[in-house]
Amino acid sequence: MTDALIIAEGTVDRHVKTLAQEVVSQLALRGLHPTFTEGASEGDWIVLDYLDFIVHLFVPALRDKYRLEELWGAGELINLNVDHLASV
Repeated sequence: MTDALIIAEGTVDRHVKTLAQEVVSQLALRGLHPTFTEGASEGDWIVLDYLDFIVHLFVPALRDKYRLEELWGAGELINLNVDHLASV
């Protein structure tokens, strides 16, 4: 159904909302727009569906609870360990 999942977390719901806004903003500059967005008003788990890839942004407790990484055991896990994003 999709080529890739991007799973990341923010520290609190406000941080997750800001991350989601930045992802949408940066990808819009490249002509990409989500076909579906869920959870933006709550901010504890936001899904941005770009068809070819889906972005899941979590607060830590929900990421630990749902452990999406474990659902795709055959997939390749790439841990970016990004602390700060540089302006593009």
